Amino acid sequence: MPIASSVPSTSTAWPRRLVLTLGGWFGLAVLVGLSGVFYQPPAFVVGVTIWGLVAAALAAGYLVPAFRQWALTIPLWMLVLYHVTRFVGIAFLVLHARGDLPAEFALFAGWGDIFVASTAIGVALFALPATSRRRWWTVLIWNVVGLFDILSVVGRGLQLGLADMQQMAAITAFPMSLLPTFIVPLIIATHVLIFIRLRRLYPHLASAEGLV
Repeated sequence: MPIASSVPSTSTAWPRRLVLTLGGWFGLAVLVGLSGVFYQPPAFVVGVTIWGLVAAALAAGYLVPAFRQWALTIPLWMLVLYHVTRFVGIAFLVLHARGDLPAEFALFAGWGDIFVASTAIGVALFALPATSRRRWWTVLIWNVVGLFDILSVVGRGLQLGLADMQQMAAITAFPMSLLPTFIVPLIIATHVLIFIRLRRLYPHLASAEGLV
């Protein structure tokens, strides 16, 4: 069976309302950040915001047919390259150098995100499309590492925020406030979606290569 037949056609047009939904979400996140209402909230509010938005995005992908169709047709390289947003790790290092973020968060999160963002470019260029077992495993390993990194970053940030939210205030000031209100929830959701896409691809890939 040709591998190309195992994945949905990427020629499917993105439903306009979904593009508008993502644009509206981003616009709302910008307005919230500019208004200052999200500045230095209790740490648990940041956690609820991140995980609530992740849950909403994943629920939409499961329950809304149009969104699910979009999620299953968007090219994998686009999902992977979304993670170049994690070059925001450079900003963490700059904020730490200015004394605005603690080393316990900034160095760990900064270098980890820079690594994942850099390797995302390599994966998109050299491991996609995942038309061989080696390429498939390369994408899978990158996705595992990337998900572990972002979960660790979120956990570390919330832990420090619960101890003293003042030391994490820079993350809730615009434009960094876009991280918990838009960028990070989509990072986590796209990692989950990449796992789903790889799982759907593997049986056909294995069959095509005589692995099963």
